[in-house]
Amino acid sequence: MFAHVLFLDRVDVGVDPDAKEIAAARGCGSYSELLVCSADQIPKPDAHFRTIMSNSVLEHIADIEPVLREAKRLLAEDGLFYVTVPSERFEHYSLPARLFQRFGMAAANLGYRRFYNRFWAHYHAYDKQGWTDLFERFGFTVVEHIPYGAPAMCTFDDVMMPFAVPSMIWKRLLGRLILSPRLRRLTAPLITGLAGAAIKVFETGVSSEECGLFFFALAPAEANSQLRRAAAEA
Repeated sequence: MFAHVLFLDRVDVGVDPDAKEIAAARGCGSYSELLVCSADQIPKPDAHFRTIMSNSVLEHIADIEPVLREAKRLLAEDGLFYVTVPSERFEHYSLPARLFQRFGMAAANLGYRRFYNRFWAHYHAYDKQGWTDLFERFGFTVVEHIPYGAPAMCTFDDVMMPFAVPSMIWKRLLGRLILSPRLRRLTAPLITGLAGAAIKVFETGVSSEECGLFFFALAPAEANSQLRRAAAEA
């Protein structure tokens, strides 16, 4: 669904280890080729892609090193690897964590944040430098870094999570996330309006620079000098 919404043209190759997800992606018609394989063993030759995108995936992979090595192998010298990942602040903006913080319940706050990351299988959540160091260790250089996901947006997503439970049920039973698009169009504005109004109370005293998510554009480290020259000329 993400690819269907974001990209105007078909994506050349989509990868997922779950055959059911690949079958669902095939139904969207947004991919030219779909592969059932893990992200550290993609059956394509070296330097095959000029663009690789990973949207909120790397944080869920416990053994991330083979995946980054594989992305480096597959990326052309003039290519870019686009990544979205959580910051070290992400779980702080969940609704229970913010309530615990508001009422000074430090132990409960810490315990819940640990539970939150275990529940969502978040193995990696670093600050900008932490992610940069990790990428550089595996042969990438950061071309661009954009913080996004304001605290209010992260809390909004958390508040909306219970409303996604029916979609999970429809998907498991019927193979579709949305049971009735017409009903969804009617109810979504009301639900989002109520949730948006509810979370405004948490924004007092929060720095506008704080964020829960990062966007990185990465290039092979060997292309770093070329990129710097191009930036200087521009």
